[in-house]
Amino acid sequence: MNPKIILYTKIFLVLGITFFVTRIAMDKVFIAGTPEISPNFIASFFKQEKKQVPDEKKTDFALKKVSQGVYASSPAKKVEYRLDEIEWVEYTFNINGKEVKITIPKDQEVPSKEILEKMYK
Repeated sequence: MNPKIILYTKIFLVLGITFFVTRIAMDKVFIAGTPEISPNFIASFFKQEKKQVPDEKKTDFALKKVSQGVYASSPAKKVEYRLDEIEWVEYTFNINGKEVKITIPKDQEVPSKEILEKMYK
């Protein structure tokens, strides 16, 4: 057989095996898809008692209201926007001869005409 074919076959097999080993070990070695190594994985080498580390994917943290329509949870770093809870105000501007309608939250300042002209060139 051609030595190049044998070489490329070996390379392909090594890459395939590496891919499958990585996919299988990823959940056991790393925490919640981050590059941090799980203490449970390290403890298994030293035969220590395993500490239960909560997996951020599986843990459900309660969302706390940050402002109107915005909820967040600190440990999971999750933010949720509930647009139906936000009070909206609609403004109409005449920019470059065109009528432009902008909807912004009630508590925010209205953008200046210069900023709007730059946005709608």
